Amino acid sequence: MAKRAAAAVYCAGKIAKNDWRHTLFPGLRGAGPDDWLERDGLVYTGPWFVSCDHGCAHGPHTHGTGPACGEDDDPVTVWNRRQMTLLQGRAGLLRADVVFAWIDAPTAFGTFVELGYALGRGKGVFVAFPGFRTDSLKKLTPFTPTRAWVRDLWWLCHAVHEAIEAPTVEAAWERFVAWLDGTWATADALARARRPGLGAGFALNNWPWEDDPA
Repeated sequence: MAKRAAAAVYCAGKIAKNDWRHTLFPGLRGAGPDDWLERDGLVYTGPWFVSCDHGCAHGPHTHGTGPACGEDDDPVTVWNRRQMTLLQGRAGLLRADVVFAWIDAPTAFGTFVELGYALGRGKGVFVAFPGFRTDSLKKLTPFTPTRAWVRDLWWLCHAVHEAIEAPTVEAAWERFVAWLDGTWATADALARARRPGLGAGFALNNWPWEDDPA
């Protein structure tokens, strides 16, 4: 098996104060797109946090883009912050080779948009849900994941490259890295990637969305 090349990863999922991304990537607080954060040979490309992270910007329907400390909550300010979040997220996805998504709630609406965008851009997508099943959800017949709300996401599980359950996000990340090591394509396949450098895409040996990967 060919050794996996260094890759860039976008960590999709719901945004919350002190969320799971800070556990996986210490130093994320206060970091931005020009900073280099790495874990297991994977370079973090986003999302980046635009708030002070005192918790002021978090709340229902905000995606972490509510007014930060000392900021106004007028509609123009809110719109600008949301636009910044959208642009930074899209840039992070474009720079990534692969997406790791931890979906722990059925209301991760922004995440669903990100995953569709990533698939359309030729990124590898690995999705994990809280739970205790050890088999791939892509092969689960009948489709009976641990949590009932995940059953409504069968289309997503079939569309992405891999979908699993794990008891914690740390356990999910370990399986993600192992999966990546086991499925990353050979040097010849990587050479066929259409975009050079970071964000070259995910050249899998079994590519589900490409008629002709060459």
